[in-house]
Amino acid sequence: MSQPKPLDKSLADLTSADFAPGVAQPWTLVTPQLDIPLILESATEQAHAPAPTLRKPFSLMFHTQEMRYPPQGTYVLRQDDLGAVEVFVVPLGPLLGQPDVFRYQVCFN
Repeated sequence: MSQPKPLDKSLADLTSADFAPGVAQPWTLVTPQLDIPLILESATEQAHAPAPTLRKPFSLMFHTQEMRYPPQGTYVLRQDDLGAVEVFVVPLGPLLGQPDVFRYQVCFN
């Protein structure tokens, strides 16, 4: 498999709008042990930026039916149209009321 193209912006310059086209689209969480198929549920912006010159913090919420999950850590998230980015991913656990759906979160501060 060829290397995915990186997203066009640096990590510090990414905003929730950069991920908006990827909502409801398939993504892949690339780990050393396995590639986990994900769906991006949302890209949610916080109400206020910490300073006028800084981006607004935002978070990405993903879900999957894959129940094998890596520990929290830095991994590559890849989407065919948008590209790839290395981010810190936190496994949140099964979705309340849906034990066969596992969730992940990525926060940008």
